[in-house]
Amino acid sequence: MRHAILALAACGSQPTIGTLTIDGQATPIAACRVVENAHRDGVALDLVHARGRLRFTRQHLYSTAHVDDLDDGTELTCAKLDRRWGGGIRPGGGGYWKGMLDVRCDRVVGRIELACGDPTPEETRQLDDNAAAARRGSGSALP
Repeated sequence: MRHAILALAACGSQPTIGTLTIDGQATPIAACRVVENAHRDGVALDLVHARGRLRFTRQHLYSTAHVDDLDDGTELTCAKLDRRWGGGIRPGGGGYWKGMLDVRCDRVVGRIELACGDPTPEETRQLDDNAAAARRGSGSALP
């Protein structure tokens, strides 16, 4: 039986709290980062752990043992991949991400809420406004 754990991960200067079990083992998240995905058509959220990296992009979850691999990784089969999130790549480089992932995939189970890349107050306000609009059905969160 898989057990989820509470994981504490540092993403920029903001701590994150969530739960992740990878390959049946409790796995702390060591870091997160926001980058362009391998297809260069959107934002990717990387969750780095001791055995590799998980990447959420284009509404899919990927895994690789190579943390700095330019490829997204191997796509995981998910029975549940819920998310409330938003983020972007800043002009001049660097990115930000704020939200929640709740997953039940073939190798990964858990829920994590985080802010990665130190969103500015203006970015946070915009993400919060977009999330509220999406809940009302009158808009959508950023990619």
